[in-house]
Amino acid sequence: LIGGIAMKHTGDLEITKNNAAQYKDLTEVDGWVYVYDGKFAANKLEKINGWLTIHAGATMEAPVLQRVDGWLYVYGGATLTAPALSEVTEGRSIREGAIMDTPSLPPIP
Repeated sequence: LIGGIAMKHTGDLEITKNNAAQYKDLTEVDGWVYVYDGKFAANKLEKINGWLTIHAGATMEAPVLQRVDGWLYVYGGATLTAPALSEVTEGRSIREGAIMDTPSLPPIP
């Protein structure tokens, strides 16, 4: 929040170690989010209206992220920490070697 206004981004985002800090205050994204490398501390992000992809060598920490309206891809060697994440609407592809800390997300049936 900046001045009490939610920070919403419309469009796809490509997060790298070089630009992650400029997106740290986002609360919602209408688009796909790609985390390519480094650490993305998305401490205020609550919802992604699109796909979330975390590539090998990248880490995303999103403590209040609750919902991904799309696919979730986490590649081997990538880490997602999202304790509040409880819904992924389309599906998930979690590769061998991926680290997932998502205790609120139901198991894949």
